[in-house]
This record gives sequence, C-alpha cells and structure tokens, in this order.
Amino acid sequence: MKRFFRIGLLIVLATASVALAQGGTEVAKSKGHSINYFDWFVNGGSWVGYILIVLSVVSVAMIIQHFVQVRKTIILPDMARLRIEQMLQERQFRELIDMTGGDPSLLCFIFNSALVEAPTGFGAMEEAMENALQERMVALNAKPEILAILGNTGPLIGLYGTVLGIILAFSDIVAKGGIPEPGELAGSIGVALVATFWGLTVAIPSLVTYAIMKVRIEKIGSEAMATARQMLAAFRRSAGPAKQPVAAKKTAPEAV
Repeated sequence: MKRFFRIGLLIVLATASVALAQGGTEVAKSKGHSINYFDWFVNGGSWVGYILIVLSVVSVAMIIQHFVQVRKTIILPDMARLRIEQMLQERQFRELIDMTGGDPSLLCFIFNSALVEAPTGFGAMEEAMENALQERMVALNAKPEILAILGNTGPLIGLYGTVLGIILAFSDIVAKGGIPEPGELAGSIGVALVATFWGLTVAIPSLVTYAIMKVRIEKIGSEAMATARQMLAAFRRSAGPAKQPVAAKKTAPEAV
C-alpha cells in the first residue's frame, strides 16, 4: 500500500506542478490584479481544502492499487487452471491437494476446499466450493469499500467547506455594515467553491472505480465457480467412487 500511496502522491504533485507552471504567471488580469490558479485551488480552500487534497492523494493511490491487484490474471490465473487439469488427467490426487492448498489463487482455494471434503461425497464437495467462494468473495468485495467511503465522504467534507465559505462571506457583510466590494467577498466565496471542487475531485474517481471493481470481482467470482464445477465433474470422472483422494489438512492461502 505504501508503494501505491507514493505513486498517488507523485501523480498529484506532478499535476500540481503543471498547474504551478501554468498559474505561476499572470494568467488573467482585471483592473491590474493577477490570478494565480495554483494558489487559488491549493490555498484557496482553507484547511478544508488541505484535508480534501490529502484524501485525493489517498484515493489516487487506492485506485492504482485496485486496478493493479484486482485483475483476472492475478486472482484467477490461467496457469493454476492448467496445472489442475494436468494433475486430474494424470490422476495425481495427493499432489493436487498439496498444490491447491499452497496456491493463493481463487480457483485453487475453491477447489482445495472441495478436495478436502472428498471422503464425505460429491455433494459435500460442491457445498464446500460454494462456501469457499462466498468466503473469498466477502474478502474481495471488502477491498473497494474504502473507495466507496472516500467517494461518499469527500462531497460531505466539500459541503462543509461550502457552508464555511458562505458563513465567512456573511461575516464580511456584517463586519462592513452593508454590501462590501465583490473583491472583498472573493476570498470567502473562493473557500466555498474550492472546497466543493476538491470534494467532487475525490468523489467522482473513487465512486467510478468502486463500481468498476465490484463488477469485475463479481465477474471473476462467477467464472471461478463455473471453472471449479467443470473441474469437479472431471475429478468425478477420473477418481470414481472408489478412488477419491485422501483428504489432507486444509490450508487456507492468504487472500489475494
């Protein structure tokens, strides 16, 4: 996670550097005043903006982590399927139990749960596969939940900054005893708008990635279960009722 956090921080800093290079000069002039967009978007959100910028770094890091780790080639590699098929063809049932017990892939975890229930019958084996899939799916679905939390919390924090900016603007009006000059309200209104901007910046990528990951995980889980059922049928044809493997102690590999 630390590696992905550093990558996310570098991306945000690189984006900020581009903005600084473009906004460090006078990018807009009106009545002799210049606008520095870097200061406006980074410093203009007050302390609420700083919190949201930190959350944006965290969200970018987690988005990168999920797109790297939540992939079919990682969770459901073809190599594991090919090894299981080969061992079934060669009737290496003891070796198959050891191999699937030490492989952290989803397919091996599901199939190993079935193999250790072989002495109790094929019905128990299929039930064990379903329970194993459910257990691993709970763990996989828990990973993107932090993105959902960030996506739902970001706009709320941004709304807090919006309310804060409006309160500051009305405080300026009260302090002046009337309607002040627009330039005197710009700072307070800026806090409101910049906080809203950063809240949406945190929320939109996080929620989009969350939805993509949920669909991807469900698709991988369905494919893993279908493949495991096919292999269980192949095992049933190969082993027969009198040649089931001797169940070994179940070893649950670490979740991917």
